[in-house]
Amino acid sequence: MISDLKIPPNHVAGFQYYVVENKDFMKIINLENKSAAEFLLVELAQQYKNTITIENE
Repeated sequence: MISDLKIPPNHVAGFQYYVVENKDFMKIINLENKSAAEFLLVELAQQYKNTITIENE
């Protein structure tokens, strides 16, 4: 899944923390709604990649 989201290998652990800290994602996980979780995960991946891109500039 991480490779599908194109998270750089050296940022996987940071992305995992980023996702777990997201309250909406955790609510969806607790509801066991897999399709909603996957959808939000794609959005979070894009946000995270934007964040690390800005930090690297």
